[in-house]
This record gives sequence, C-alpha cells and structure tokens, in this order.
Amino acid sequence: MQVVTSVSIDPAAVGLTRRQLDEAAWWLAAGSEPLGGARAVAAALRACDKPWAYVGLALDVRMFRPLARRGYLWVAANRHRLPSGNGVCGLPRPSRGV
Repeated sequence: MQVVTSVSIDPAAVGLTRRQLDEAAWWLAAGSEPLGGARAVAAALRACDKPWAYVGLALDVRMFRPLARRGYLWVAANRHRLPSGNGVCGLPRPSRGV
C-alpha cells in the first residue's frame, strides 16, 4: 500500500477527474474500480493487519455503508480539528478581509 497526495496523480490515468481526487480519499488498485470516500477507507483498513482488517470488512458490509459514509463525511468536514503531522490533508485557511 502506498499513500500519495491527489496532486501527485494524473486523473486521466486512473479514470477520475481532478475534482473527484480533490474531494475524497481514493483507493486505487490495479485491476479494480476506484473506491472513494468511506469505501476507500474500508479498503485501506482491509489491507492492514488484524484487528483493522476486520474493521475494514465491517465498514464495507452493505448495511453498514450508510453509517460509514456519514462517519467519513463527518471526519472530512472536521479534519482541520484533527492532529496532523504533515498538513497534507489540511484545508487552506480562508483569508480574512482586512
């Protein structure tokens, strides 16, 4: 598994648009369809060791997907409040009119 920023990917090469890459996390695996948002997180967790692999499996069960999606959207909307070591997932701060 390799984690990269969206700006380092050619959207056309992976069948997505720049906007799609900028709006969500994506799981891109050779030979399979791109998975975005909560499904990308579930796929990444499935690639981890136990117990995280089990969490990824649970998040991708059809009946839990709506809950996983809401959780993903909440984290995405509040990511500026989460600790970040490198700022890769940070949003630019709005400029203040002076």
